[in-house]
Amino acid sequence: MWLISDNLFLSNYQTVSDHTNDEIFKKFQIRKVVSLMEECIPNVCKLPNVEYVFFKALDVEEQELLSNGIMMEAIEQIDASTSKNENVIVHCVAGVSRSVAICMGYLMYKRNLTTAVALDLIKNVQPTALPNSGFMAQLKIFERSGCLLEAKRYQNILLKVIGKTGEALSFYRQPVIGSKGSKFRFKCKKCRKLIFTSENIVHHDNITEISHQFLIEPMAWFNVASHTSNITHSCGAKLGNFIATGSKCPNCFEFVCPWICAEKSKIDIELVN
Repeated sequence: MWLISDNLFLSNYQTVSDHTNDEIFKKFQIRKVVSLMEECIPNVCKLPNVEYVFFKALDVEEQELLSNGIMMEAIEQIDASTSKNENVIVHCVAGVSRSVAICMGYLMYKRNLTTAVALDLIKNVQPTALPNSGFMAQLKIFERSGCLLEAKRYQNILLKVIGKTGEALSFYRQPVIGSKGSKFRFKCKKCRKLIFTSENIVHHDNITEISHQFLIEPMAWFNVASHTSNITHSCGAKLGNFIATGSKCPNCFEFVCPWICAEKSKIDIELVN
């Protein structure tokens, strides 16, 4: 069990489900347990005078935490306890991915932290902490949206496509953020709308070295028809191409997945003052 911040502990399933650990609960005065699991803790393992809150969540990249309200409700449950100076445990199976994602979201919401800083704080006490890539993408969306606890704000963030061999592939659409923290803004030449900033570039972020194309995150605005297709904006402009299974960068020969390429010739670049 790891102390993450005042009144907030991170744990694994074994610690919270073993009723012989009641001395630990008494020692640290645990009043609430928040579970992120496939199944809830059996009643026989629950301790008296402890509130148990269960959220059904799998440790898979396509598991949503934002649009279904899990992140917001979990944060509210934690905050309800910590605001009264009551200790709460957040756990999953290993205390590495699901529970860490929720603890990160809480720290980001309460302390106005970035995703990276929140993860570093937890790693200082739990070195193996690392949410899966789907959770990290959603935490980045949460950060860029101002850590607002409104599930409806995060509707349609999951992009699902069928891969070449028929498997389902999932990606999270990042919001188009303003100029805060960004050196460059990129606009569609056809409609002049902001489509991404330098914060959304994922490969070769030195703008001066990019000659023909920008590799970017999945964005909220773009539409794709299949696992390999053109990227189109809402104005109808074809801005680049998308390959769900990835492709090799022609500049450095590294493999990039997913491959989301915006053509430089279709975009106007503005320097943010």
